Amino acid sequence: MFNGWLRRKAGTMIALVAAGLLAAYVYVSREQAAAYEGPYDAARAKAFFDAAVWESGAPGSETMTTGGRTFAKAAGNGSFSLWLEPATGRIALRDERSGGATLFGNPGDDALASETVKGQWRSHLSSPLLFRYLAENDTKETQGNLVDRPARTDWRPIPNGVGVRYAVDELGFQFYVEYALHADGLSVRIPENGLLETKANKLVSVEPLPFFGAAQGSAEGYLLVPDGPGGLISFGARRPERVTPYDRPVYGPDRAVPQPGGESARSPVDYPVFGINRGDGGFLAVIDRGAFRANVYASPAGVHTSFHAAGAKFAVRRAYDKPAGLNKKRTAYDASIVSSEMGVHYTVLPEGRADYVAMAKAYRSYISEEYGLAPMREASGKPPLYLDAVLAASETARFGTKTVAATTTGRVREMVAALADRGVERLEVGLIGWNAGGYPGKLPNRLPAEPAVGGERGLRELLATAEPGRVGYYLVDTLRLATNRWGSGFRMKDAVRTLDRRILPIRREDELAKRPPTYYLVRPQAMEAALEKALPAYERLGASGVGYVEMSRADGDYGRAEPSTRERTAQSLRRAFERTAAEVGRVTLYGSPAFALGRVSHLAEFPVESNHDFVVDETVPFYPIALHGLVSYSAEPGNTSGDRVNAFLRAIEYGALPHFIVTDENPRLLKETEFAFLYSSRFDDLKERIAEEYRAFAEVGDGVWGQAIAGHRRLAEGVYETVYERGRTVWVNYNERPFEMEGRRVEPRSYKVVKEGGAS
Repeated sequence: MFNGWLRRKAGTMIALVAAGLLAAYVYVSREQAAAYEGPYDAARAKAFFDAAVWESGAPGSETMTTGGRTFAKAAGNGSFSLWLEPATGRIALRDERSGGATLFGNPGDDALASETVKGQWRSHLSSPLLFRYLAENDTKETQGNLVDRPARTDWRPIPNGVGVRYAVDELGFQFYVEYALHADGLSVRIPENGLLETKANKLVSVEPLPFFGAAQGSAEGYLLVPDGPGGLISFGARRPERVTPYDRPVYGPDRAVPQPGGESARSPVDYPVFGINRGDGGFLAVIDRGAFRANVYASPAGVHTSFHAAGAKFAVRRAYDKPAGLNKKRTAYDASIVSSEMGVHYTVLPEGRADYVAMAKAYRSYISEEYGLAPMREASGKPPLYLDAVLAASETARFGTKTVAATTTGRVREMVAALADRGVERLEVGLIGWNAGGYPGKLPNRLPAEPAVGGERGLRELLATAEPGRVGYYLVDTLRLATNRWGSGFRMKDAVRTLDRRILPIRREDELAKRPPTYYLVRPQAMEAALEKALPAYERLGASGVGYVEMSRADGDYGRAEPSTRERTAQSLRRAFERTAAEVGRVTLYGSPAFALGRVSHLAEFPVESNHDFVVDETVPFYPIALHGLVSYSAEPGNTSGDRVNAFLRAIEYGALPHFIVTDENPRLLKETEFAFLYSSRFDDLKERIAEEYRAFAEVGDGVWGQAIAGHRRLAEGVYETVYERGRTVWVNYNERPFEMEGRRVEPRSYKVVKEGGAS
């Protein structure tokens, strides 16, 4: 639980663990186990390619010569026109709204004239698609493009665009890519049957349009990457030598696919987005198909070429660590292509409206339509304070487990009253460890409610004191984890299995607890069964909301007759959120994946900090701007941050709601539990600080915490401005000295509302 804190403070890792000698035996005996073969049907793919009617000439009589290349018009919709170079399959997109500004799929000959890079990267620049593959009887990946391995190119018309076949006969690969116009730009799609292997070589990954809209080194602008709340890779920045490109998996790695080299301790990518601001315009791109097996790849000029470029890289075979003996591993790959649609939705942004704020607004429009999000009309008045109360936790003892009580339900009522007396007008209280044994207790069994903190009677009485619009309570729970304890109801057959068919136990490896607990991820079918038991329990207790932890990541489940993809797991998670919202009430999710949008009411542990990659130059509130006013969010609890003031100011700047986690008892009691990270959580020690910070959030957010963020900019080094849709303007100063501008002054390490604006 609270993975974001553990990742930053204790280097938390999710690690495979051996479960005694039996697991070690299974580990070796399954050395030769075959990997899960996906639903790809080579015969069906071949039939698709054979049945299509392909053309090789120009798609129309209208041509455009630009960038040293001649293109034929393939489609137009009044706002954009799509152009194809038939011989190479390269494309160009002209924005007719701005008088013909053009984004090229690849740099033109005139731009390449000044390129100094040689070898394969030089030919990469001219290829509309890159790929990696395993040559016959080889276990090492090889890079490929459509220039060094010349492709036979033909095409066919499709609605609003053109479908292009790239056939690399020498290697036995065929790729089919559809380029289609939409109201705001271009859609690029590789359908499920759009890949074909006709020889023994095996595809590993594909990158459609890796240089779309690429800008040469002398241009002004930046690349947008989904690092934390948003990261910028500036065109003119100076970087360390041998800096590596940004290359991160969307929604984090699949924990059921053992990663070569292990999983890194970093916050996952929560949203499938990248973009380019070229100075003269740009685009926002959303990976709208195949996101669960895509990486966002962004490389500034000087790393590989003289161009700044960003794109999506789709894995069509997964690489994973496979046991090769008791203490050895080797990298293996899926036996077959893992087949599904892949696609990127490009929204073209004109000059002067292509900065990260404009990109965030474009993403806001996209998710509003895609997920049915609407403005939070009920979010008026003072903002709520989110308060997590740890009731009880289970501790791994030498023999079995024991329950450690930290807060009773009666004491929670007193905390709520104490904060009300200090001016906290709205509260949302998360109750952690209410279940049998505390958190995680005996999951998936959760009843009876833990007697040491008040039992079912105390819990029901507390929940009955909720007052709409003033005090709400939600039960913190998870359907995704299980403990293998007596009385838990967990069966090993319900555990997730890895790609090489091993059961996946996970352990929090950190230096805080001597005996960190071991959990099991449960497969989607078991999670759905757990939901059927949990919903009546919530109703029986009188709950009006649920907070779900450990349910923000979608991992696959393999090695069985009916494996589940990451997409299947995400569907199960979304259904769980929908059912809970419909049958219980508000759903808070600890974590912020875009696939949950439209199904939850609040996102806790929302990302406001970066992962500090060398290639990322600046952190910006792209994701907060996209979501503010559509769904509320709060960052990590303010009392768990290493820099209290910085965390407070970041939340103010990004429009996050205040969040604290408290106990009644000294948190040292919890040092051998899931909450070993708590050092300062006693409510009596924190209540004045909580009230003080709430007053600040209320000053900034009163009447606007449900509004969209209309603008954001850096006023000076360490000083930022946030503007809400009806004009309220807030300045935040992170510096140790005052900031003054336009007759206004912000004190050091502080904030100021410089313009009131209208409230909702």
